[in-house]
Order: sequence, then structure tokens, then C-alpha cells
Amino acid sequence: MEPIDFTASTPSLTRDEAIRGALEAIAANDVERGIALAQQVNALEPNSNIGLHLVGLLSLRLNEPGKAVEAFEAASRLAPDVREHIDALAIVFSKTGRLVDGLFYGKLATAATKDTGIPGMLPDWLGTFDQAFYNIDDKPLIKQGLKQFDDGDYLGASEVFRREIDLDSKSVEGWRGFARSLYRARKYDYALIASGALMSLSDTRAVDLSLHGLILAGTQRFDEALVAGREAESLEPDDAAIAWRTVQAQGRRPDGDRAGFAALVENWGARFATPELRPAPANPAEFRDRRVRVGVISGHWAHGEGLDITVPIIEQLDRRGVELFVYAYGLVDAPLARRLRARANVWQDLSDLDGETAGFVVRNDALDLLIDLDDPLVSDHAPLIAQAPAPFALALHGDLATALAMGFTCVLGDRAAYDKEDPRIIGIDGGLVGQPVDLPPLDPASIRPLGSPIAFGTLAEGWQIGEATITAWRAILTALPDAVLILDDARLGGAESTRRVAGQLPHGQLRLSEPGTDQDYLASVDLLLDPIGNAFSDGLVAAAAQGTPGLVCRAKRVRANLAAGWLDRAGLPALVADSAEDYVLKAVDAVATGEFRTGFAARMIADRDAAATAQAARLVKAIASLVNSTAHP
Repeated sequence: MEPIDFTASTPSLTRDEAIRGALEAIAANDVERGIALAQQVNALEPNSNIGLHLVGLLSLRLNEPGKAVEAFEAASRLAPDVREHIDALAIVFSKTGRLVDGLFYGKLATAATKDTGIPGMLPDWLGTFDQAFYNIDDKPLIKQGLKQFDDGDYLGASEVFRREIDLDSKSVEGWRGFARSLYRARKYDYALIASGALMSLSDTRAVDLSLHGLILAGTQRFDEALVAGREAESLEPDDAAIAWRTVQAQGRRPDGDRAGFAALVENWGARFATPELRPAPANPAEFRDRRVRVGVISGHWAHGEGLDITVPIIEQLDRRGVELFVYAYGLVDAPLARRLRARANVWQDLSDLDGETAGFVVRNDALDLLIDLDDPLVSDHAPLIAQAPAPFALALHGDLATALAMGFTCVLGDRAAYDKEDPRIIGIDGGLVGQPVDLPPLDPASIRPLGSPIAFGTLAEGWQIGEATITAWRAILTALPDAVLILDDARLGGAESTRRVAGQLPHGQLRLSEPGTDQDYLASVDLLLDPIGNAFSDGLVAAAAQGTPGLVCRAKRVRANLAAGWLDRAGLPALVADSAEDYVLKAVDAVATGEFRTGFAARMIADRDAAATAQAARLVKAIASLVNSTAHP
């Protein structure tokens, strides 16, 4: 039979021609053409089992097995004795790891008494039930989703877990993966819906409740997060990781009660920290014959998660004096991880180890000191620190009281960020903050032209923006009636966060950003506004390295001064405010001339490598002073 000429007007096709044409298009993976012809089949014969079967095949081509199952099941309900519909279900269930369902429909197909009489309804590309069942893979979508999650593709992982849920709406692993992936992708509104569904199905309620608490905190529902965290702890009172998630969630209150948070940390440390197990420091005389054994640990290797500004310094540590041990969780093949692996003398991937085993591994390396590169509020390895695996444990840019309660012995950071002298504060001018060296500067042609209305932006997530910040932003926009603040749903964590912020600011001066890359967003704004008291301003340094300046405000929390200290060292005091009132004045002053971005990118790029080398030398000097001291803190 000659192939049908589909270049002619398709309405002239008969039902059989449209069916045959749709099957040929689907076999050729011409999905657009297949959809058009399947629609024509359904127009000629509404709600037919054949039309629904075509929809099922198209859904498989679109990698939507859940929708395919729905279509094949609907077709089978209309024609329960037709073998092709049942066989298709048996094949799809087997390919997606549903052993019981695949076997059920496979047996049912052998008893079917009819077929459609249409060649190609079970096409070669679909395979057979025997092949699919013989090669059945247990939970292939779950495995694929976990692989993409481990690779840092959180949105891709969430899409795979969604397909798992489409197939099985009661899949606990599917809902858990969906919630975790959306949370890591900062899609907090959707993550909350997913974790709510997970709560109704969970078979490991304590772990999932603690995740639910973190997600609630991401949507600024801190009181509910505390309730969830407390319930999770009551179910598993001896699990340090679950209890730490309660602390993490409450530590994210932007205008929270610092004394109350400190009490939470102290309680956690009293329950789980074991300082009595800490190894004794080495005799300083040993270092005449060997290098200092320094360990660093992190679980956040993706760009924008904090290590961009630290890795350039750590990788410059003098090999003659420092033997570097790197302990990594997650994303161990990310570019930042590979860079530090190249510097490491010893590299350990702790991703698949439980907390107790990880602590044993670190202790066996006989370190002289261990530096935690992650902020505790984003770190999942606080339980390891609590095991006291090294003579000295340093919290990078940490608050001293909080760090000591967690099980650290010292804090390491910018000397200017601490308001007192204490031997447990290891101060370095500027802290471990350097410009990222592998981020391209903005294309000069993309930078907003002089004379255009001033555009402010922010890199903050919604939960970081408290009332003090909202009040200051409102005052800035009021003082500059022609200016706009560009908000981004994706950055803020969802539409609810955007509505909360926008609802308290002048409506005529707000704008939603256009979809695009980080580079596009940075190019669209003149000045980034960091929330007052924000302890996660690392991204501001990376943005500055690309040519977009940001305004920060000093705060009582040590880590909230991270970007402020770096800007001071870079000679940019005009971008550092000392109070909320000063923050408003400096925002207005910074954009007053319209020329503050001129030459900014070039200034940031100049001498970056030299600055990282200088900071690394300061760190080596501080380490040597600590381990050689006979009066240890």
C-alpha cells in the first residue's frame, strides 16, 4: 500500500487513514504530527478506545508513562476484551518496575478474546511484554530521580519523581523525592504541597516530618515548622540529624529571637555533643618534621551555595606546610568539588555513609584541625562535628556561642566581625572571602544604559526578607519614585513569597523579572539589595565579580557581616551600611549619579588571584599559630 500523502488537507482523511497516519508518525517519533492525526481520529470517532490508545502511545513518546497508563486504562474500560490495550498496560507497568501490575495485565492479556485488527497498535518500538518483564528493573524512575538529584539537577529530578507519582499516587518514595527535589530547587510553595501529600502516606514519619519542617520554614511558616520538628524528635529522640533539622528551620527566621535560637542550639549540643571523645592536640614539636593535617568538610558544592567565595582561597594553601584532607557530601563531581580535589592530598566522599561511620573515617585520618566550610543552617553534618573527631574543629564565619554549643572548639572568620578578643576566635582580616575566579563578567553591552530608570533587585529567598528589610525597601522606593524593584518568583521561592513581599511595597514600582539566566537577571538591575541581617549574602560577592554591585548592612550575626567585610577590604564602603537608616540613605546615594556601575566590573576583576593567595597565606599563618600554641583554647 502506498503511504498516505499528508501534505494534502488532513480533514479529507478517513478514520482508518488518520489512524494509520498517526501510527506511522508516532513510529517515526514525529510527535507533533501524531498529535494532530490522533485529534482527527477523536474528532471522527469521539471517545473511542482506538483514539485513547493513540493518546497512550503519544504519552510514551513524550516520556509520560503515568498519562499513558491513564489512556490505556480508559481504552480498556471501553473495550475490555481487546488484547492490545491490556498488553500495552502490561508492557508499561513492567518497564516502570511494577512487577505485580505487569504480571497481572500480562496474564490478563492471554485471556483476551479480541484485537483491534489494526496493524501497529503494539509497535516494534514499544517491545513485547515478554521482553519488558524479563528485563524488569526495580523502580527505574526512582533510581533515575535519585541519580539526577545526586547530580544537582533538582528540577529534572522533580520531573522524574512527578512521573513516578503519576503512575502510583501512593508512592512514598515518589512523593519524598518530589518534595526534596522541589525544596532544593527553592520551589517552596510546590514543595509544601508535595510534603503535605507525603505526610499522609509516610512510612518513615520522623524523617519526613523533619523535611516537612524545613519546607514550612522555607515558606515562612516558622511556628508550624517548630511543631513538625518537635513531633519528629519525639518519634526519634536519639537521632541527632532529625533534631538538627528543627534547629535549622528555626534559625532561618529573619527577625527571630536570637536568644531563643541559642537555647535550641544549646539543648541540641547538650544531647548530642561528645567533647570527651576529642583527641588531644599534637605536641608543637611534631611540626618541625611534618606538615599540619588540615581537614575541610562541605556538602554544598553547587555554584551559588557558598563555596564559590571560599574554594579560591582553600586551593591556594601552601602544600609545603599544609596536608589537605577534603570531606565531601553530595555533588562530588561538581566543578568546585573537582577543583578542590585537585588540591587535596586526601579526598573522601562521605555521601553514602551514616553519621557515625563518617565520624569514624574522619577520626582515623588523625587530623590536627577540621574546618566546616558550610553554615550550620544549611549543613547536614552537624552530627559529625558533635562527635569531636579532631583536636580542633573550626566553624567558618561562625558565632562563637553557637559554635561552642554545637561541639566546635573555635570559630574562624573576619577579625572585624567579632566584637571581642577571645583565644577561641581565629581572626583573619577579611575572613575566607574571595571573588569567584570562574564566573564570566557581564557583557558590557548588556549593562543597562545610563539614563534609564533605576532598577533594584535582590538575590535573597523569601524567608530571608523580614519586616526590617521590607520597611527599608519601602523607604528606598518612596525616596526614588521613578525607580523599580525587580522581583523573581524563582529566586524568592515561589509566588506566595513574591506576593508577601510585593503586598507591602508600592505596587507601581514593582516588576516581575523576565524568564532567563542568572546573567540576564544581573544585567537587568543596577543595584542588588541584600536583606538586613542576612547571613547568606555569599551570592552578592559572586554578583560583584560579574559586575553588578550590591548593598549590605552590618548586623549582630557574625556571618551576616561576611559580604560587608569583603566590601570593606575591596575599598567600597559606600556599599556597606551601619544601620537600617544608613541602608536607606546609601541605597539612594549609590544610584544618585547614575554612574556608579561605570568601571565596577573592571575593578572587581583586577588582581583576583593575588587576593586569594594573600588570604590563603593569612589562613596558613593562623593555623600555624593555633596548632603551635601551648595555651590551647
